[in-house]
Amino acid sequence: MVHSFIVLRRFAFAKCTSFQSKLINLYAKCGSLVYSRKVFDHMEERDNVSWNTIIAAYRRHGYPHEAVKLFHQMQRTRLQPNQFTSASVLPACAKIGALEEAMAIHQSIRDRGILSNVIVATSLADMFVKCGNINEARELFDRMP
Repeated sequence: MVHSFIVLRRFAFAKCTSFQSKLINLYAKCGSLVYSRKVFDHMEERDNVSWNTIIAAYRRHGYPHEAVKLFHQMQRTRLQPNQFTSASVLPACAKIGALEEAMAIHQSIRDRGILSNVIVATSLADMFVKCGNINEARELFDRMP
């Protein structure tokens, strides 16, 4: 109801990317991916936060295929996935056993120089373990800061 009131009254902040990302997160935390997705799909402009929020929402609610699909859609935009994006999509890859997909993301992480980020490295190591690649996980763990 509050969201509808804000939209109907045409408050300026209703079109603010930051506000819309918060709405996506709010709806997801309330269990409504449908409304999260509606807000996301109607955004005029998306930033890393909005992409990360919707990817994480789908992953948390048990839709890892959709999370990976959204990750690919993000890659086709002008935005570069960041450490938060990687930390959200890697568990989705692990859930569906998409090791090849995760290896491509791993290479992208290296290329962007964010492998030293502990959250990213931990997500990557966890994904390797869950996909049965213990040696790669151990090697990564041993190189972590």
